[in-house]
Amino acid sequence: MTVAATDIDFLPHVKETVTIVRPMPSVVPRGRASSREVQPTRTFRLRSEVLEAMDEAAVLLGMSRSAFVSWCSYYVAQDIIRQHQEFLKRRQK
Repeated sequence: MTVAATDIDFLPHVKETVTIVRPMPSVVPRGRASSREVQPTRTFRLRSEVLEAMDEAAVLLGMSRSAFVSWCSYYVAQDIIRQHQEFLKRRQK
């Protein structure tokens, strides 16, 4: 989905918090079980206190850091997309 320049004013309307569902085991094969020969690599930098908080939360949920990041990213993205759709509907009224 491409966000048009007219939608730039949406950011102030994003809620302070987002709701995500309870983590569930991944059903997508990873690593050697994957149908793709090479999985894409994603890298980004985080401050040490952010990594520590993520690691602690992941351990509490019985997840790896990467599974935790993937899970959070997906559900936060879905919630932001839902909020954007609601925002556009409100603007049309």
